[in-house]
Amino acid sequence: MRYEERKYDKEKSLAQNTQSKCSDNEYIDFVTTGDRNDIFHFIEKYMSKKMFSAAAQECQQHRNKAQSLLNKVNKNLSQSQSAKEIYEAELNAVEGIGAEYGSAAVLRRKDNGKIKYGKGTSRFKRVIYRWRYRQEREAAAGYFSMDKKEKKEKVTVSDVLAEIQSKVKSGTAMYEREKWKYDKLNSLRYKMEERLKFVRMEEEIEDKKKREAKALRVSPVILTREQKEAVQRFYSTNAGAAFINTRLRNAYPDSTLQLEEKYSTVDAAMVAGSNESAGEGRVTLPSQTKQAVREAFLKGSVRDVMLAALYDAGKPHTDGDYEGDAYRGTRVPADLLAQFKVGDVMINTFVTSFSVDMFKSAKREGETDKKWNDGLAKAIRFTTGDYKTHTGVPVIYKKPRRAEYNTVLIHGTYEIETVIPPGTKFEIGAIEKKGAYTLITLRTVDTSKNAVRLMHH
Repeated sequence: MRYEERKYDKEKSLAQNTQSKCSDNEYIDFVTTGDRNDIFHFIEKYMSKKMFSAAAQECQQHRNKAQSLLNKVNKNLSQSQSAKEIYEAELNAVEGIGAEYGSAAVLRRKDNGKIKYGKGTSRFKRVIYRWRYRQEREAAAGYFSMDKKEKKEKVTVSDVLAEIQSKVKSGTAMYEREKWKYDKLNSLRYKMEERLKFVRMEEEIEDKKKREAKALRVSPVILTREQKEAVQRFYSTNAGAAFINTRLRNAYPDSTLQLEEKYSTVDAAMVAGSNESAGEGRVTLPSQTKQAVREAFLKGSVRDVMLAALYDAGKPHTDGDYEGDAYRGTRVPADLLAQFKVGDVMINTFVTSFSVDMFKSAKREGETDKKWNDGLAKAIRFTTGDYKTHTGVPVIYKKPRRAEYNTVLIHGTYEIETVIPPGTKFEIGAIEKKGAYTLITLRTVDTSKNAVRLMHH
């Protein structure tokens, strides 16, 4: 760690320690009288180092602290406002008495600090009840006593007014002080919330840059989420897979294989794919999907577009579902199959699709997990009949769930399938004859091994 970073971490540690020991009143004093730029000091340092989580945490700490103190100050503010209103009501009440009887009129101070007029109490009562506001009437009523035998200190209206005006002044000052604290804390809370939004936005922008940079290491093409899903759906049609994989096989370095291109353009392949059955009530390639596919393939080569479509594609299945083993049905020339042996490493030249066993986890004790997608049964279909795309003998590749391969699970038109990008090494773990087909089980590849052949089927 460099000296500057060690110094920075030490400063931050001291700052956090100080903040943890800071009382509420000390924090309020700092917010209201100190340089609040100090609060933003470490946030900006974190931002400059692109340490967004730490910056966000700092914002949240001050926002939460300010919000907590706002609740406390708001209570004080309400109390001081109530006291201020009471003092003002008392002032209005005594001013009303003075206006009726003069500032030299004599009042008598009671034991509880209240005041009563020396005589003519009933006349003052009439003054009180003429006043509009109940609080002022109640305040004035507290100055009177019906007990004529009471002998208390005599004071004049002007003396009482001076006392109450002093109360009003101090009450107003207290209210303004609490209001000032409230406004400062509320301002800090708001600024911390806005800064937190800014930090999150900058973090999102930086993450997007990193994702794009990482994606560019896979492919020079960047696709939108909609385009990725559209290309995956196009690939899941027989015509789309033929269009993409024929070109990938023919263009793979060191490949001597040159297959006939059945579809000359992506539009021709989409027309053929649209005529494929997708099941009752479903459209194989809706118009918006076709447009997204066209836009995607205008961005680069078939290989680059397909790699971009598979990169960071996500998992389409729902919670509670999980993948089991995966199977690929194909045909391999008999003379080539005879050369296969356990331990051989092959490199695929195309996007290699596997049909996946999909399970839904049991929700009740005693029940077993339910398989709702049979990968092997669907893979067998691709070795016979209309699904057959290669010549040779039937072969099923099995990729066990625990075998470590860089797979991408996508929702196809007909099924859920997992695909492996071209250029991936496969290692043969077992070869078994299973009735009408040969089962080749793959295992976690030893990357130090050299490939003995290209895998085209």
